[in-house]
Amino acid sequence: MMCSKTFFGRDTHALGSKLTTCLANMCSSITLRLLTSRAINPEGFKHITLHIDGHDSQAVYINAEASMCSYKLKKSGFCTQVCCDMNNMVVFASHPAECRDFNDVIMISKMAIERKMHRLDCVAFDGGYRQYL
Repeated sequence: MMCSKTFFGRDTHALGSKLTTCLANMCSSITLRLLTSRAINPEGFKHITLHIDGHDSQAVYINAEASMCSYKLKKSGFCTQVCCDMNNMVVFASHPAECRDFNDVIMISKMAIERKMHRLDCVAFDGGYRQYL
C-alpha cells in the first residue's frame, strides 16, 4: 500500500486536477443550481441560478490614498464583486480593488463572468448595473 504523502508528493498535477474538479462540481454544479432555483425561487424567477452583488469593505490606513475612498463608506476601502448561487454558495468573486476607481460596472467587466458561468446559468443583478447590461 502506497503512502498518501508519497503519492501526492510525487503526482501534484493529479491532486490539483482532482481538487479542481471536486470544487467545481461538489458545491455548486449547474444541475444543483437549476434544481434549487426551480424549488426555492419565487414564481417568475425560477430560471435565475446566480446573483451578483458588490461589497465595499473598510480598510483603515493612516495615510490612505484618494483612490481608496469609498463613496458608500465615506472612508477608505476596497470593493469586491461576489457571485452566489441560490444556496448562498460563493461561486466566484472578483479581486479586490480601490473603491474610487472601480465601480460595480467596471468590476463586473473585469471579472469576465461570461467565461466563468455555465451556458444555462441566468444571473440576477441589483439596480447598480444598468450601464453594464
